[in-house]
Amino acid sequence: MKLLEDEIGPARELVFMDLEGAQLSHETIAIGACAYMCDQHLLPLKGHPVKFFKRYIKTDTRVGQVVTILTGITEQTLATEGISFDRAVAELIEVTKVPGGKRRYITFGNQDIAMLRVSALKDPTGKAMNFYNHIRKNWFDLQEFISRFVYDGKHITYSQPKLLEIFQAGDLKHAHDPLYDAENLMNLFKAVSTRSDILSSWFLRNVSTSKKTGAIIEPLIRRLERGETIDSKAFKAYLEDYFG
Repeated sequence: MKLLEDEIGPARELVFMDLEGAQLSHETIAIGACAYMCDQHLLPLKGHPVKFFKRYIKTDTRVGQVVTILTGITEQTLATEGISFDRAVAELIEVTKVPGGKRRYITFGNQDIAMLRVSALKDPTGKAMNFYNHIRKNWFDLQEFISRFVYDGKHITYSQPKLLEIFQAGDLKHAHDPLYDAENLMNLFKAVSTRSDILSSWFLRNVSTSKKTGAIIEPLIRRLERGETIDSKAFKAYLEDYFG
């Protein structure tokens, strides 16, 4: 999809991340990610496997009952399987490293980035903040992109599982496991990248309330002002080119 390619810019690798955080402090307690080398259309490069990553993070804060119920993560899990936050992020960056290429880190919403920052601020060495700044600089919010066009009658964006359904992508059905959620995010991204027709149809469905209507339609208005005739076929071709 040209629109998405223009937003993300040139990239050699895409890293899809999902985090779990403590209930009250919002410190990171688990990181899940999957990554692939991509072609010019941001799709997996043939012959290169998808990389998978999952780490639990040690923390001195309580996980919280609600988080434990949702994720199965307990203080015991973190004590026995967890590593330090700065080590986990350093391993993430190392595992997903590709020579001579730019990485983009993709999340669903901004909550994951906020949790990364909370944990980075607690590291007295400053290493974690350097890692955070690298990720933040190369971060892309897929939820924000989709929600410009796809939302309900109250202008509320849909959940990731609902968007997987809308874009006809595979859902692994393991909510609140960071690795499964990261893989679902990857599946959603690939579906959005290849289904510009769905994005276009939702734009038309929400055309009267979309904040993007003016910017998208203005070139057509200018063409009409110049005396051009734009029929339904030309209009459809214009939208296909815009979203394609």
